[in-house]
Amino acid sequence: MNEEILNIKKARKSIDGESLDFVKIELLDVIYDLSEAKKFKSKFIDKSAIKNLRPITGVHSGYITTKINWTDPHDNKKYSVEWDRGDQYDRLTKIREINLRVKDYLNFVESEKERVGMEEALKWRNCGLYEEWLLGAYISRPTLRESKEIAPPYRMLNNRFFYEVATYMPKDDYLIRFNKTIYDWIISMLPQSFNDKNTKFLSDNHILYEPKLEFENWFMKNGLAINDCKNMFDKWDGKSSIALSEINRAIKEEGKYSFSDEPALTLSSEDILRNKNIALTKKTREIKAENRILKIPYKTRYRDLKEEMVMSHMTWDGVGRNKPVEISKLQEVVDTQCRMKNGRLNKSALGKILGCNRDTAYNLLLKDEEYSFLLSELQPTDKTSIKRLNI
Repeated sequence: MNEEILNIKKARKSIDGESLDFVKIELLDVIYDLSEAKKFKSKFIDKSAIKNLRPITGVHSGYITTKINWTDPHDNKKYSVEWDRGDQYDRLTKIREINLRVKDYLNFVESEKERVGMEEALKWRNCGLYEEWLLGAYISRPTLRESKEIAPPYRMLNNRFFYEVATYMPKDDYLIRFNKTIYDWIISMLPQSFNDKNTKFLSDNHILYEPKLEFENWFMKNGLAINDCKNMFDKWDGKSSIALSEINRAIKEEGKYSFSDEPALTLSSEDILRNKNIALTKKTREIKAENRILKIPYKTRYRDLKEEMVMSHMTWDGVGRNKPVEISKLQEVVDTQCRMKNGRLNKSALGKILGCNRDTAYNLLLKDEEYSFLLSELQPTDKTSIKRLNI
């Protein structure tokens, strides 16, 4: 029977040690996806499906192509985005751009439910957002029982930590460390009877009995002593793989990958060369971009608003707060001066403040990873707070 999900992400003050490390990288969600515990996308999961957990044998980007086509069911208008495969920033920008269209449609569906009722609104189909950190993973065949599957089992994962590691770590190293991370989680979950050095007993009725053996068999078949292998938390090239942004920045500044093999997500040698060329010209582009900002008044204004911090006493609809909060001047301006009555962004008002047209103002936020959340609709919840809609 399905059980309601315990939201451990909100209970970090009650978690420590290895468990906290696993929570930080959202490992349990990955395990649920690998074992198809969330197969039907329900708010409930089949936790017993963890017994089907097995190692991965391959990984690649969840988006086979670099293009997304989406048709709005409301007006049948077609939208399309395409990104440079070697540019992760461009990839995220384009996915978020199409997701804003999807969110607008989902907002419309919710408003229709209120206007005409739930039954009438059922004619508008539901749809999900495009995932930003999508990985495709091949799963090993079971070794403890016969399998009727002809093709290699395949799963989709959406996890930023494992995605970003895959952009720089060679494939074989990635598979070893990924599977060792899952195995270490399994061992940490085993009962006290197993951790007793004198007995090491584990009942075959335990939900992790087969997964433990499947992972041990995978390492054994590949000639690896499992206890000698490292996981994703162990240091890589002198740095901890958990400090993803720092590692990626350092690698790109060097202008080359310091590893002998291609990263796990590399699809071709052309991609590697493109990444190297991007890295070699990165500093030049940064200088040119800074010079362009200085020459364009509205970009200078936008940057100044981002850098200035203020204590805000007002919500977006003008209701006073009991306690002030520290936010950027940009957020205060957008939420207090650039909102329509329904809470949506007033692009024209923002453009007027920045000194540019409405579409230019909109695109500044869209391409700003740090502040693109301001494009989301707001609604008042009470006199001291606001709620930003994230559907």
